Amino acid sequence: MTYKVENVSDFWVTDERHMVTLHGKLTSRDINLWSSGQEAVSLLSNALISTCRLDSNALWAYSKGKTFEWDIKSVGTNPVALQYDNISPVKNTSNGILANKTVEGSVSLGVIEDASKGLFKWLKDYSSTMLLSSHKFICLVYFNEALEKKEIKCLELASGTEVWRYVLTNSYDWVDEFGEKHPGEVYKLIAIHNEVLWSVLTNGLILGIDMQSGEVVHQVFNANSDVNYEREMDSGATINILNRYSYFDSEAESIFGAQGKYYWELHLKPPYNQFTSWAIHGLNDNIELNNIAGWNSDQIFFYEGGESNKYGILDRNEKKVVALYDLPEVAGKFPAIRKMLYAARRLYILDFNHTLHMIDI
Repeated sequence: MTYKVENVSDFWVTDERHMVTLHGKLTSRDINLWSSGQEAVSLLSNALISTCRLDSNALWAYSKGKTFEWDIKSVGTNPVALQYDNISPVKNTSNGILANKTVEGSVSLGVIEDASKGLFKWLKDYSSTMLLSSHKFICLVYFNEALEKKEIKCLELASGTEVWRYVLTNSYDWVDEFGEKHPGEVYKLIAIHNEVLWSVLTNGLILGIDMQSGEVVHQVFNANSDVNYEREMDSGATINILNRYSYFDSEAESIFGAQGKYYWELHLKPPYNQFTSWAIHGLNDNIELNNIAGWNSDQIFFYEGGESNKYGILDRNEKKVVALYDLPEVAGKFPAIRKMLYAARRLYILDFNHTLHMIDI
């Protein structure tokens, strides 16, 4: 079954098929909530909204100096939003809502105590946007004076107390294929799993830091790597580029990534130190797996990006592309596919014409 929604600027979905669509331009936005895929409830009309965030059951819409919040499971036919002044919620946690607070252009991060009074349980200066939390801790990436993302701090979520900090040294610097030297920086915080923070650096190194001590306990892809390799990559596969496209599969307890014609996976459960990789084959060996939209235990859903209107399914067990489709109405457009997500056996594809396609698979 296929459904379409026209004039969509952006969208967000949940695993329970709740969908939020944003319509219009920056100064005049409409926000709709779809619970069945076919019927929409209007949440906001003709509003100045920059973007939205969907976290668990909370939907946050960000405006200048103000944030609107809805509980999408309790929205009725006449929804009323909570409003935060100069507070931008970021994530629901076990200790409350983690949010940014802006005062005269200065941004802090903390856990909200009373949003109506602008009160926080704790606040810390914070200028980056890279963070990851567990039920006890929050890990943040900070800029140094050269605006390099070299420092990771771990804080107690309940109190904001610093537990440890880890600063990348010059030993993580790297040289690209053109001979140009680059500082080693944190590219992405991937996951907190089994009391280890996993991150990927700009040099392609996957770093595992013990959440209690702040010490590096795993390094993947360097001279002292502690993983066992089973590789099927040719010399043209650049590790430091591949690893930047990293995702955490909580059910499989693994970190995986795919880019171009290659796929790799690092297993985090016993024996956790097993790394596998292979070249992607299938229906069309010219296809490139550049953007991952989502996955389940057996499949990865992807699209090529750029002017390509192709999207497909990679079988993780057969190690090949088993299905390939296209959107003929946007062939040759850029970008042909603006965004694609997978949730609850449904693909959501936003095309060049701002048409959102919902395809049951």
